[in-house]
Amino acid sequence: NIKALGTHATGLVISQVMPMPSNAFMPVVHDFQTAWKASGAKMEPSHVALEGYVNARVFAEALQRAGKNPTRAAFIDATWSLRKLDLGGFEINATTPERNASRFLELTLIGRDGKFKR
Repeated sequence: NIKALGTHATGLVISQVMPMPSNAFMPVVHDFQTAWKASGAKMEPSHVALEGYVNARVFAEALQRAGKNPTRAAFIDATWSLRKLDLGGFEINATTPERNASRFLELTLIGRDGKFKR
């Protein structure tokens, strides 16, 4: 928990597998922010919330590709067929369970205010 570190967290660099949830220049983040605002959520969007949004979009795409009456096997096959799925600057390449579907990596810095900075 970063808050528990207090001022000791200042200057700490963390690798993130999701873009900054405030980076609306990235289309997937812009779409996420639009959905977040429409949901009426009271808290600030987070990396975890953005990851959930991306996961839901990937799930929906796989479900659509699985066909009108999807079976478990069809859904699994559809999931592994996701190649170069561009969610808006965030690409998914699902190949096998042993591999990460995204190669995205971003470094963030914790500022004096305890918030992530790019």
